[in-house]
Amino acid sequence: MPLALENADFTDAHDYFHFGTQWEFNNNSMMRDDWVIPKRLTFQRRADKPFFCSEWGMPWPNEYRAEAPIYLAAVGALQGFGGYAIHTYRYDCNTDECITHRIGRNVLLGGGRSRGTFSCFNDPAGLGLFYHAALITRRQDVSCEGEKVGILGGGSAFTAASELYRIANQVEGASG
Repeated sequence: MPLALENADFTDAHDYFHFGTQWEFNNNSMMRDDWVIPKRLTFQRRADKPFFCSEWGMPWPNEYRAEAPIYLAAVGALQGFGGYAIHTYRYDCNTDECITHRIGRNVLLGGGRSRGTFSCFNDPAGLGLFYHAALITRRQDVSCEGEKVGILGGGSAFTAASELYRIANQVEGASG
């Protein structure tokens, strides 16, 4: 976490779950993995600054993608995050370019094959849960009033603690 953020009013980060490669996507559960979106975001957050995730995504056809909105909202609420913004609703309106139109086929557009895999406009596993995730965040259904821990470096500490305590990256030499 750079000291360049010392004078910023808030911090922000992007994160995605299991890209795999742009040629092949992993089909893993975020709940069974140690180093996942909310834990990595917690690592990127400054202890003394408000935090917002301005871009996140879990590609489909990952069959576990429905766990992401609720899990991120719960951990984000515990951590006191300002919120999350999905990576993309839809890249464009040309359905021939969306992998969602061509499930099971390789799509090559502009040198990348991931176009459309993060679109959520027609994915009930993600889009259908955004309302519930928003309620968890807005109503503060998960309290962040418990013990707060600042961690100086060390990714493994974030893996172990982000679902139990409100934690953040403590920057050596920072004012907060």
